[in-house]
Amino acid sequence: MRRSPLLVLSGPGQRDGGCLVRSRRSLRYAARALSRWRDRVRSASRLPERHGAGKPRRYRRRRAKAGRTLSPGVAECDAAGCHGPTTPTFSVSPAVLKELAVAGRSMGVRLHTHLSETAEYVRYCREVHDMTPVEFCAEHGWLGEDVWFAHMVHVDDSEIPLLQQTGTGIAHCPQSNCRLGSGIARVPEMAKRGIPISLAVDGAASNEAADMVQEAHTAWMIHRALGGADAVTVEDVVHWGTRGGAEVLGLTGLGLIEPGKAADLVVYDLDQPRYFGVHDPAVAPVVAGGSATIRYLLINGRVCVQDGVVPGLDMEGLRARAAETVAALA
Repeated sequence: MRRSPLLVLSGPGQRDGGCLVRSRRSLRYAARALSRWRDRVRSASRLPERHGAGKPRRYRRRRAKAGRTLSPGVAECDAAGCHGPTTPTFSVSPAVLKELAVAGRSMGVRLHTHLSETAEYVRYCREVHDMTPVEFCAEHGWLGEDVWFAHMVHVDDSEIPLLQQTGTGIAHCPQSNCRLGSGIARVPEMAKRGIPISLAVDGAASNEAADMVQEAHTAWMIHRALGGADAVTVEDVVHWGTRGGAEVLGLTGLGLIEPGKAADLVVYDLDQPRYFGVHDPAVAPVVAGGSATIRYLLINGRVCVQDGVVPGLDMEGLRARAAETVAALA
């Protein structure tokens, strides 16, 4: 099954989401291309004060760790000194941002970063660049069907047509946005305009659960609370979390249950009382929430979780290491 290569530019210290390139060939190309910009990008991580002043505090405090944004799966890029911007408006120089887009497209990889998560993102971009975040991305080659942004909570009316016309996707992270008090993205409105929508959890720094079932439940609840019972349906949310996600990632072989598609499936055991009264078991995890027991989780036909257990994973050892890490950070 063909998998679309990805170039992911993500947040400081998030080693699980810095730069992901699916194929070894693309990885070699990425390492070669990005290593040529090592000094330039390192310099960009030490931007002059006019770039850093007024940034959201979440990123100002952690800028020193910007060089640790790559995942273990791209150690070659890490060794080359590659950096990816948390947010394109203030985490990298505009010149390098353009070059990253050109390089990504020359390798056939997709582009991802975070944008307009809080009101401060928008304020900073208007004050420093005299334009909105989406306008800034358009100026630097970061809009298109091969681009998707996390969050997009604070979007101006003028920005929605730009996203629509370019086919730029959105990773909707409602639990993270609620957790941080960032606001609620206008996702139902944007979905009706044909903008590709997927569901995501952001990261452990802003979403302790990282639970996609809860993410779907939260998305369903908050948009109905804001826009009424017709604002979003269960079917809408299921689409965002399945086929919508595949479309945003450019994965044509996923997202539907039909012959020829990859067998990426989850079989839930709805054995908890909260699900007993649901009229349609197919929508139970979304409407009732909770943590439905996973009977089987298959990735391309391979069983990766069975009866809630990841085969071969030392859960107790993981729990102990997590406790040690939390204690060290406290």
